[in-house]
Amino acid sequence: QDGISESLRIKGFLGQNGFPGPCEHKYCGLGKHCVVNRETGEGECQCLERCKPHYKPVCGSDGKLYQNHCELHRASCMAHQRITIMHSEECFYKDDNCHLGDYKKLKTKMLDLHAQRYLTPGNHGSHENDMEARKHLVDLMFMRFDADGNGRIDSSELSQVIKQEGLSRTASECTLFDLFKYNDVNDDEHLTREEFYVAFGECLVLMK
Repeated sequence: QDGISESLRIKGFLGQNGFPGPCEHKYCGLGKHCVVNRETGEGECQCLERCKPHYKPVCGSDGKLYQNHCELHRASCMAHQRITIMHSEECFYKDDNCHLGDYKKLKTKMLDLHAQRYLTPGNHGSHENDMEARKHLVDLMFMRFDADGNGRIDSSELSQVIKQEGLSRTASECTLFDLFKYNDVNDDEHLTREEFYVAFGECLVLMK
């Protein structure tokens, strides 16, 4: 118990006498936290030293892509400038070196990955030549990507697939966000079932 109290005291949540410490009611805002100044005993707001590792990328108003909201707010604090979250996906591929050939390789990789996962061992390669098996596989992928089941895939859902599959660590210049660049026909930053099928259906035809 004493160890816990001491920890809280260091963080400024408890005072020496058990009363609320200098950081107890001090709100510092996003990207910051309260630290007790050892000389004055007062609570001061400082930029976060680090964020918890969490992959849910967001675009900043500075045109940069951040790993998550915390990283964006921390960068805003460190730079002493206001950086807001942009709900446009442009920065996902602003400095994008993803060319069509590499994009097709990424899609082929995703198809093979899901074929191994969803098709029976005897049917792993069937999606390459069989139109019905192909459509079935792409339908299964769409249902998996469309986490909330609303019939449209957004950037948040894509980022979850990237995180789950470990795709953020691959050496390829292309990411699943490039689906927006190449296959979001109406530029509404969502992929419908039709747009998704065109993306992977075309790729499947080329694999024959």
